[in-house]
Amino acid sequence: MRITSFLFRLIFIKSIFIFLIKSNSYAQTVSFYTGAHQDDWQLFKSSKAMFDQNNQHKLVFITLTAGDAGLGAGGKGNVPYFKARENGAILSSKFLADINKPASVGKGEWVQINEHKVYRYTYKSTVNYFLRLPDGNPNGTGYEHTGRQSLQLTYDAQKTGNNKEIMAVDSSAKYSSLQDLVLTIQSILKEEMKGHSKAYLHVTDIDTSINVRDHSDHLHASKIFIEAASGIQSLGIYSYTNYFSARMPQNLSIKQVQDASALHACDVVGMTEGGYNSNWDALHNSWLTMDYYRIKKFPGADQPPILESYSNKMLTPLIGRIITDSAKQKNLLLLSVETQVKEIIDVKIFDGNGNEHTATRISIPSSQAVSIPFSKAITKGKYYLYARSGYFEDLQEFEID
Repeated sequence: MRITSFLFRLIFIKSIFIFLIKSNSYAQTVSFYTGAHQDDWQLFKSSKAMFDQNNQHKLVFITLTAGDAGLGAGGKGNVPYFKARENGAILSSKFLADINKPASVGKGEWVQINEHKVYRYTYKSTVNYFLRLPDGNPNGTGYEHTGRQSLQLTYDAQKTGNNKEIMAVDSSAKYSSLQDLVLTIQSILKEEMKGHSKAYLHVTDIDTSINVRDHSDHLHASKIFIEAASGIQSLGIYSYTNYFSARMPQNLSIKQVQDASALHACDVVGMTEGGYNSNWDALHNSWLTMDYYRIKKFPGADQPPILESYSNKMLTPLIGRIITDSAKQKNLLLLSVETQVKEIIDVKIFDGNGNEHTATRISIPSSQAVSIPFSKAITKGKYYLYARSGYFEDLQEFEID
């Protein structure tokens, strides 16, 4: 009897230990997908969101405006227009979380952030925050029905030293100034980063020579997120092209286009179930075949010199997953690299100081372990894999233990 009891306790302790190890290894990275409107990440950042989901990142989506198109808290559907758009965004994030996994139950609730009420929806490893600020109109002048409020007007008010308050369309929260809004977002970032070793912020590129004639809300939401992130050195930053990407060459694989279409379709379902017209149209669908971004910053205060060469270059998703083998033989590193194409790619590997270790060309079908020679001794630390093939080009960070 004592032996049986001892074995039971041993098995129980071992199972708890294994659970803790798995819990600790899961979602060590948190990725923040930010936007002005509920469908911004599905249309312009889908391939990276899918990459992060495949790599078991925690995904946090932060939407600043209600995307209400001047309707405020109203609309002629069976729910307010902004709520239908939120439901679509939630369905999109659920689609990500449920890939190859059974569905679960989500939780929507009001949370207090920096003394403001914010609506949060949590589902598995995804979290949605909706601040529901007024849609600012594409030109940033706001709408009459919502008091001519906009992110641009609130942001620009700081230049004159004035405070311009902005209120959520459902009156759930009022922000007395830009600084009040920035601190609230910063509080969300810091809260969701707890317990994670890495964090990335995905934003709209604020360079108007890249994002030509983009929506005012897109640009100013990004400026606000970047200000909030400026006090958090450990955040990496990726900047994306939005509207103008429709004029750029397709750079997503067939699989990535399928993923983007599915995510957008979930958003459309939220709209139509809410009693509104579908936005499955030529305009929105024109953004589904490409994602263009720049890496502005990797996590951590010290940035490798490699970014000086690539930060002003538009990169496109190529690498799906990198797994390093800690067993090293001489100067050969075994990498399991999943790519979005099955062809020859050019590969360069740099260390954390930006020194090039190898440059080679490899033939790699999707998901294949390859041995990549290092031109210098392999040591522990941070490395960067640069890969290029046709329109596909990517730069990803990995570590060798």
